[in-house]
Amino acid sequence: MAQYVTVNLKKDVIVMKLSEKATQADTIKSLKKKLPELKKLYQQEKTPIFVTGRILKNKEIREIQEVIKKSINVEVEFD
Repeated sequence: MAQYVTVNLKKDVIVMKLSEKATQADTIKSLKKKLPELKKLYQQEKTPIFVTGRILKNKEIREIQEVIKKSINVEVEFD
């Protein structure tokens, strides 16, 4: 399976890069696989997540925010 979402840990932010070739469905599916791993890292962390890599419609932004927030209670920002 292709990597539609890559996660990079930076000092003050976690950068989540979305593939430009991915559909919204691919992105959501990939996110749901990555979030359990990311949740283990978070525990007491509150480092914001910065989503970049693809131009998103408002509806897509809301959908991605919901998926992340269901798993991790953290601030999500978009490029």
